[in-house]
Amino acid sequence: MADLRARLAEAPDFDIVFVVAGVATQAGTPAALLPRDLVGAVFQTNAVSPVRCAEAFHRRVAPGGLIVLMSSKLGSVSLNRGGGRSSYRASKAALNTLARSFAGQHKGADWGVVLMHPGWVRTDLGGRRATLDVETSAHGMVGVLEARLGQRGCVFLDHAGETVPW
Repeated sequence: MADLRARLAEAPDFDIVFVVAGVATQAGTPAALLPRDLVGAVFQTNAVSPVRCAEAFHRRVAPGGLIVLMSSKLGSVSLNRGGGRSSYRASKAALNTLARSFAGQHKGADWGVVLMHPGWVRTDLGGRRATLDVETSAHGMVGVLEARLGQRGCVFLDHAGETVPW
């Protein structure tokens, strides 16, 4: 991360810093049955590393800008009624918690934090049965984030701008 910061040192500040990280390694296996190192790697990638990136770049966010962390509604504790994909779900719930803590630690900042659920998108992670194509999801997220510029606080939104329950 230090190398990237150094390479971007002369660039103007960013309106949006968008951090995307997600793995779902052996997501179909209950987390309690997975090797500890695998669960640790999922948490490191999906929860800890994005917040480390936000911490590394928050000083480069322009006033009124946003730090956006790609989350998932699968990380919503209140929406988890069916279980499944437990290591992925828990890692995204951890991301949401860490992001709220990050936002609280920087509550005087002149930028906001958005946890973004892109929808169920046809990608390697989402699969062929997913309901959204990449273009629709991306277009929706751009609109939501453009409308959110200038707002502070920490919110959990989907690609259509709807609030996702924590």
